[in-house]
Amino acid sequence: MSYSGGSCFVRQDVPEVYIDGACEFNGLYGARGGIGVYWGPNDFRNVSEPLMGHQTNVRAEIQAAVRALGQARAGGLRALKILTDSVTRWINEWQKNGWRTSTGQQVENREDFEALLYMMVGMNVNWVYVPADSGNIGNDAADRLARDGVYINGACELNGQYGTRGGIGVYWGPDDPRNVSEPLMGRHQTTNRAEIQAAVRALGQARAGGLRALTILTDSQFLISSVTQWMDEWRQNGWITSTGQQIENREDFENLIRVSAGINVNWVHVTAHSGNIGNDGADQLARQGVFNNLYFSG
Repeated sequence: MSYSGGSCFVRQDVPEVYIDGACEFNGLYGARGGIGVYWGPNDFRNVSEPLMGHQTNVRAEIQAAVRALGQARAGGLRALKILTDSVTRWINEWQKNGWRTSTGQQVENREDFEALLYMMVGMNVNWVYVPADSGNIGNDAADRLARDGVYINGACELNGQYGTRGGIGVYWGPDDPRNVSEPLMGRHQTTNRAEIQAAVRALGQARAGGLRALTILTDSQFLISSVTQWMDEWRQNGWITSTGQQIENREDFENLIRVSAGINVNWVHVTAHSGNIGNDGADQLARQGVFNNLYFSG
C-alpha cells in the first residue's frame, strides 16, 4: 500500500478515480452516510450510494474506497490511482499490532479496513491526497456524489374526507436552498398522490442540477413498492391491476417515470416518526405545504 502527496510523479497510463464519503448529522441519532466514486464526467461507473451499516463519516470514506477497488477488480485493472481528501497512513502498522493503536486501543472500523485490504490484494494502488474544498473538480464531483441523497414526504390533512388538502416536502439538508415545501396541486388530494409528487419534485431538481444518480429516502412503503415491484407490471398490463381495476394515480406515476429517466435512483425506506432528523425535516416541510394549500377535494 503506497501513499503519496498531490505533487508526486504518477505514470500517466494508470487509471485514476476520486472517492469521497459523507455523513449528515455525523455522531448524532438519525445520522446517514453516503459514498461517492467519480471516474470522470458522465462515466457509467460513477457511484452515488447510501452507506450500509453503522453510519459515520469515517466508515463512508473507507467504503467509498472499497467500492472503487471492487469496480477496478471487476474491470480487470491491476493498478489504480485513488485520489481522496481522507487518507490514512497507519493501516499497515495497525495490522502488525493486532489492530491496536499505539496507545493500545482497539482500532475502530476494523472490519471495514480488512475489507479494504482484501480488495487491494494483487493490485498496485497509489493513494494521492487531495485537499477538501480546494476547487479540485474531481474531488468536488466525488463529494457531490457522496452527498446526493434527499428525504421526501407527502402529507394530507383529512385524507379521504371532504375538504382534504395535501402538501409535499423535499429535504436536502439543514438550510439547503433546494428544500421544498409546497401544496399538492390538483383536485385529487390524497396522501399517496402527495408522496408520488414529492418524488417527482425531488427528481426534477436532480435533473436540473445535472445529477445522474440519487438516493431517495422516504417513509412511504407504498411509494417504494409501487416503483420497485409493481410499476413495470402495471405498464405492461396497460395500467390495469391483476384484478382488472384501473391503476389510481396513473398520470402521477407516468410523470415519475419521465422525470427519473436517465437517473440511477436508489430508493431507501426509513421509519416514520422515529426521530430521524432528515425524515422529520421532510415531514415538517410537507405539513407546511398542507397549511398553504388552497385546493381541496369535494
